[in-house]
Amino acid sequence: MMTLQAKSDSERAELNKRLTDAVRELERLKARVEDREQEVTTLNRKLQDQRSLEETEVHSLKKHTAALQNTLRDITQTVYAL
Repeated sequence: MMTLQAKSDSERAELNKRLTDAVRELERLKARVEDREQEVTTLNRKLQDQRSLEETEVHSLKKHTAALQNTLRDITQTVYAL
């Protein structure tokens, strides 16, 4: 039969092992969270860059559309003037 001291030592060892495992898991999860936060930051930066590019493209397309409309108006006026 185990003595009270041996039982206490065994329980303490088991609790220490569980604590060590929990600390190890905590560190693993912290690293994983940090990785995910870096991914989110990178994706947010890419999204912002994409939005900026799209705004530039929209502005360019609006200018091109206005130029085409002016050209069509000039052609129409020329045709009516004939």
